[in-house]
Amino acid sequence: MLHSVVSLLHGWDEPLANAIAEKADLVRGMHEDIKLFLAQLNHSRLEDGKKERSSELANIAYNLETAADAISTGLIDQVRHLYSGQLKISANGLSDFEDFHDRVLSNAQLALDVLMNGAPDAAGQLLRAKEKARAAERKLQERHLERLCAGISESFETSRMHQESLRILKNVNTAFATVGYPIAARLGDLLSTRLSEKAKSELKKGT
Repeated sequence: MLHSVVSLLHGWDEPLANAIAEKADLVRGMHEDIKLFLAQLNHSRLEDGKKERSSELANIAYNLETAADAISTGLIDQVRHLYSGQLKISANGLSDFEDFHDRVLSNAQLALDVLMNGAPDAAGQLLRAKEKARAAERKLQERHLERLCAGISESFETSRMHQESLRILKNVNTAFATVGYPIAARLGDLLSTRLSEKAKSELKKGT
């Protein structure tokens, strides 16, 4: 889903857009299944550690659904608007988006590895990668503003789409990064990043 969406910037493909939407529906269905499973557990008989783990799994499932929604609706809508308005993103803008997409895709793959194996080092790496992505997104937004100041017509025409798409990708990255919070929190690794109390708060809120 995340891997495929960038292809739409090179040409609108309705079957591909529909396939991405269908995958998002599958993710929503899995989230509902996880919630149902966790709701059926007898929490009064669970050990504290297992209660905490069930809460963490519920939060992770919620955030992965949030990422799927952002891709299947947010990004798809932005690209659809691009083509319906017969607009064209600038070459530099497209390059920036593809580079940031690659970064987020790499972080998403790392998040899935952490989810499967729970490796502490990888969890810490994931959280640090999240902060690097935030910084990268800010830099790309600044580059976009520089292109606007330079009077590049394509940048004016697609400005809102470009800025919003970068923001959506950043939020997708953040959603995947929540996979690493519980492991890092248990090991105290949050103290080694700027996250610390902010990350713990985000874990509780599911953001």
